[in-house]
Amino acid sequence: MNTQVQYTPEQLATAERLIQEHNAVIPVRENARELIIDVTGRRGVYFTLWVYNPMARRNQFTYAGNLSTDLIKAVEKVCTRTGNQVTLGTTTNFNPNYPKEGIINFGKHSGKTLTEIYEADPNYILWFADKYEPKTQHAVSLVEDAKALAEVHWQRVADHNRETCTSQFIGQVKKRQGFRLTVTSVKRFQSPGFGYKADDVIRHQYKCVDEHGNLVQFYIYEDEASMQVEEMVNLEASVKSHSEICGRNWTILTRVSALKQLA
Repeated sequence: MNTQVQYTPEQLATAERLIQEHNAVIPVRENARELIIDVTGRRGVYFTLWVYNPMARRNQFTYAGNLSTDLIKAVEKVCTRTGNQVTLGTTTNFNPNYPKEGIINFGKHSGKTLTEIYEADPNYILWFADKYEPKTQHAVSLVEDAKALAEVHWQRVADHNRETCTSQFIGQVKKRQGFRLTVTSVKRFQSPGFGYKADDVIRHQYKCVDEHGNLVQFYIYEDEASMQVEEMVNLEASVKSHSEICGRNWTILTRVSALKQLA
């Protein structure tokens, strides 16, 4: 990189080694997005993360966040051996100024670029990427860029969760057994029925933890059980799967029964 003159050959070699070790375990996929570590600022000493999307019709490079003023720390934040291939960029590869087309011209963030919005209100970008229905070509491009930001956002959340979450898988898949759990979250929603419940039905999604902090999730029809957050329950269930969801290990249960509140 033409802005790294303050780094020794040994430091540059360390950065390259970390990137090579990361890329060695990431499958190379055709037209896949790529993460680029580049520098910004008048003196070129602040490292930032960009996403290169070769399939984008416009603006193939999307800003994804600040990293560090230190090269090694910046590389370590990105090279977690999960996600996408990583490269070190140079300031001559592309212009790291968000194009004029990236400005939102409607809503509460009118007049701002997607990167400005993401830095101040990332939840808006996540909503925009997932829920907004574009009606113009300009809006289509904005949604495309927002999806790239959202992808990197969730990758970074997942990487953080893998480092901090202690949840382990419990039980044996396809085996029925007893569980003693504390309810941490309840979500009620309507979904299409099937089998003997042919009409639309109300289901509850329950998220729980066991005494060791292991995460458990399951669904129950509204007329079969009702539990509240912080209740402790005994239940019998089959382990449907062991799944990593956004960097956390979840044990997914099915055929849940024998619910009762514990004293």
